[in-house]
Amino acid sequence: LYARESDRAIEVLHEVAAPNKIKKVLKQYEPMKRMIYQRRGDKVRAMFDRADLPRKEQQMRNRIKAAKLWMR
Repeated sequence: LYARESDRAIEVLHEVAAPNKIKKVLKQYEPMKRMIYQRRGDKVRAMFDRADLPRKEQQMRNRIKAAKLWMR
């Protein structure tokens, strides 16, 4: 999501995840907690130029894994 989607999609994700009721639930899932609330998703986003993304998603995954930012 962070590597591929538009700025608006990420903005909407952060808006939707902001209310405390939702935040409490999402923080229980470690990947959501790290990517959204600890801002590791921003680090993933900075790794890629969305105008020139790799052709295959596997290439993106490998770069994210090499940076130790891969979450399942």
